[in-house]
Amino acid sequence: MDDEQTLPAVDAGPSPISFGRGLGPLVALLVATTVVAALFPLYVYPRLDGPVALAAMALAFTILAGMTWATLRYEGVSAASVGLGRADVLPGLLAVGGLYLLANGFAAASTYLATGSVEFVVPEGVSASAWVAMALVQLLFVGPTEEFAFRAYVQNKLVAAVGGGADRARKAVGILLGVVLFALWHVPQRVFAQGITDLGSIVGTLVVVAVLGTLLGLLYEYTRNVVLGGLLHGTFNWSFLFVADASLDRALLLALPAFGVGLWYYRRWARDRGIPGFGPQVQGRPAH
Repeated sequence: MDDEQTLPAVDAGPSPISFGRGLGPLVALLVATTVVAALFPLYVYPRLDGPVALAAMALAFTILAGMTWATLRYEGVSAASVGLGRADVLPGLLAVGGLYLLANGFAAASTYLATGSVEFVVPEGVSASAWVAMALVQLLFVGPTEEFAFRAYVQNKLVAAVGGGADRARKAVGILLGVVLFALWHVPQRVFAQGITDLGSIVGTLVVVAVLGTLLGLLYEYTRNVVLGGLLHGTFNWSFLFVADASLDRALLLALPAFGVGLWYYRRWARDRGIPGFGPQVQGRPAH
């Protein structure tokens, strides 16, 4: 009689995110997307007006997203495994929508306490239609595409390349390298499309973009959710405060603690549910 006992199954943890190619795809994507991101504002946008220009912007970022997706597939990695799947959509929408509600709620309350009245207006004094159009482009195309490219692919790829899948110090190096590339990627746009040629202005732009990239890189590493990061990224390029004469900085300062608690809960929930994306980054052998 066989006395062997069946051993209990061992939870191996989240599946690793394994990249199957060398640095060639990363370099090719950065070069190709830099060209597209610089050429559209340089030659396409100036020839168009209003809604057509915004449609062209949406097209440009759709092309960039397609390039990123193709590169991921070439690496043998799915979009869902790096934080852009169905399971990421609703939590991302709820988190950023909650931040909007909290910030506007605090702004309205503080304004009412100071003045005795509250006026809700379209931000920045633009027309409602222009505000909605810009919101759609920034929140659906610009923010998610740049996060998909630079956090879901570039950051993960660099962390894997430096062997940082389970090493926090190496992972930090990979994230910082991604931030540097993210900042440098914006230089051609600023120089050729926006006409910024003064060295001080270029350096200032790089610092701002690097700070934003660092915050978004850390947010992605914590949540592994491209939808959440993409919506926040688009928010930085757009205004969501509807309370007249209210301070956005003060409203965000009051709303961020509750937002941080929500992120903590989301991370616990996502890991417990086995949402893809939390596995360590691994650089595999090049496929033949």
